[in-house]
Amino acid sequence: MKKFCLTLLLLISAVYGVAAFTPGYSGNGIMYAQVGVINFRPFQLNEYLRSQLAGNEFEYFTCVGIGLNTETGIARPDKSLDAHVGFNYFIRQRTDFGMFVPSSMTITGWELNTSLFGFDFLAPRWIDFTAAPGVSWGSLRMKYSDWNESFYFRNIFIAPHVRAELRLNLAFITIGARWSYRWDVTGSTWKDIGNSNNLYFPGYRFREMQYMVYLGYRINWKDK
Repeated sequence: MKKFCLTLLLLISAVYGVAAFTPGYSGNGIMYAQVGVINFRPFQLNEYLRSQLAGNEFEYFTCVGIGLNTETGIARPDKSLDAHVGFNYFIRQRTDFGMFVPSSMTITGWELNTSLFGFDFLAPRWIDFTAAPGVSWGSLRMKYSDWNESFYFRNIFIAPHVRAELRLNLAFITIGARWSYRWDVTGSTWKDIGNSNNLYFPGYRFREMQYMVYLGYRINWKDK
């Protein structure tokens, strides 16, 4: 944990340092719709499902969402940084298992991504390549059902992340792609919502990669 915090601090310091001495920054404000996938590989949970003869395992979520990129000022008046906020919903996944007691497990979730310190490494306004640290906040929700009833569990996560984006700005339209990696620093336990009848499932920390593409409207395109 200490090594990760030190790495994150050094990354933020590097972003500020580059921004202080390099002229490139995007200055592009963008509203967009996005879609993509995020890895979801709870190895211990998948191992449990294999032991129950499940028909499939959890591997990734399909994500849909909306986002906003804008610029935020820093100490020098001729500089700015790329700020990002986005909301994603994870399309639910389901697996069926159990030879003698037919059962199913469904998992879905959501996240809010926030990132303020993005620096654009390319000078032209028609193309942006930005990188930045940030934080993802969200929750995974599990529904376990057998032939008698259903039980619900929640796994909340707070995850520092790094992101890199490549954007092509064509008049008022922006086409973009984003890669990010998160590192969940919260507990791994699936907490029951209501009475779970003492059911237990292997824990999971959301430490995975995400790949998104988006199509957006360039808010300030007439000023460029």
